[in-house]
Amino acid sequence: MTASMLPRGRILLAAALLAAAAVVPYIPFLPLPPISDDYMQIGLAREFVSMEGLPQLAAHPLYRTRATSLVFTRLVEAASGEEIATSIFVHRLAGVLLHLANGLLIFAAGVWPRLGYRRSFAAALAFLLLADHQEAVVWVAAVHELLVFAFSILCLIAWAQWLRVRGTGWLLLTALAFVLALYSKESAAVLPALMALIWTLEADRRYANLLPIALALLGALAYTYFVFGASREHQHLNDGTFSLAAPFLQTLLRTTWRLFWPWGVVAAALLYRQRHARPLLAALACSALAL
Repeated sequence: MTASMLPRGRILLAAALLAAAAVVPYIPFLPLPPISDDYMQIGLAREFVSMEGLPQLAAHPLYRTRATSLVFTRLVEAASGEEIATSIFVHRLAGVLLHLANGLLIFAAGVWPRLGYRRSFAAALAFLLLADHQEAVVWVAAVHELLVFAFSILCLIAWAQWLRVRGTGWLLLTALAFVLALYSKESAAVLPALMALIWTLEADRRYANLLPIALALLGALAYTYFVFGASREHQHLNDGTFSLAAPFLQTLLRTTWRLFWPWGVVAAALLYRQRHARPLLAALACSALAL
């Protein structure tokens, strides 16, 4: 079902169902008191998001790649009050609403004809209801996870739209979302590969369309260089969070299996049986890249 075929009433009904799916599972979390890292996140936002603190943020090896989370936290605090004991409810509510926004973005990805709104709605509903990722939603210090997801999927939606209908606006939105994703978390560096995957799935695979991907790849490589260039001062390069010695392949295979079991395995078997090899390979490649 394409965007032009989706009635406004069905869009509103879908949005209402997704809103309920996003909010209801997290109602018990909203009144929880702050935890230790919540104080740290809010304190860093106060320190760095100011005229005096921005130069320090730009030089910080870790938090310059999480800058959007600090800005978001500071804006929420400015809207709710300076006392964390009274504003923590608003911080948690803001996380839930950002989670809902991500679900709506997944639904909006149905504008891409290869996906369609029926599939995107089912994906959005599952994403919102399966609360295994509750840490990113209710933990103030993990809001960068919600933000990198939001900007990444916005980048991919805009990119798919540009490949289909052109328009400078879509390309500018792709670039803006890509940059904001990089300033949200390091995992955004994988976006050029996901953009290339979408390019391979489009019917019009003109090589001129690879120029934005090449520019994004150069940006991601420069970004990665600056991350690892600060390895002596980078907290996560010294505490074991990021490690080239980690059992990456085993973890990838085990996590992919857990991700697909059981219904993904059934879907993969059906696609294989119906000789739909291309979407099956695309799904596996997208899962591996995202992980």
